[in-house]
Amino acid sequence: MSYLVLGCRGVLAGTFLVSLFGKVRGPAAYRAFVRATGRLLSVSGRAGRVLAALTVAAECLVVVALVAPAAVGFAAAIGLLCAFSGALVRALRRGEDAGCHCFGASTTPVGVHHVVRNLVLVAMAGVGLVVEVWAHPGGYRLAGVAVTAPAVVACVLLVTRLDDLVALFRIA
Repeated sequence: MSYLVLGCRGVLAGTFLVSLFGKVRGPAAYRAFVRATGRLLSVSGRAGRVLAALTVAAECLVVVALVAPAAVGFAAAIGLLCAFSGALVRALRRGEDAGCHCFGASTTPVGVHHVVRNLVLVAMAGVGLVVEVWAHPGGYRLAGVAVTAPAVVACVLLVTRLDDLVALFRIA
């Protein structure tokens, strides 16, 4: 069970780190994220800038909380991912075709696969939270970490490159 918690923590922290980097890697990337935030949330000007900044701050806090060996990181990830999912669902219902910019440069219009991705991450955070609270996982051994680490990297890549995978398998 310890490695399950480690894996969940690693995938979530890695996903949020890639997301953060994609948004703040440069002025142009951040401006694109601010514009996308405004469109997705149907706000403009100052409200979009404030909400984008709050999103970046919240993601930073979730990463820090996930690094600490406590259940609060999982709970924070669940809350933030549910908020993101709600915003995506509202944008889909309005017929918004803006890019999510969830991980930076992607201009893929918001789709159901973005919501599904977030709900899978919510489930992962839920599993991590339950196991952390009720099973009280113990320490780690090098061999277990050596097996868990590549699985975490593969999952982070799968999550963060989902738009590319969906485009690859989309039937024209």
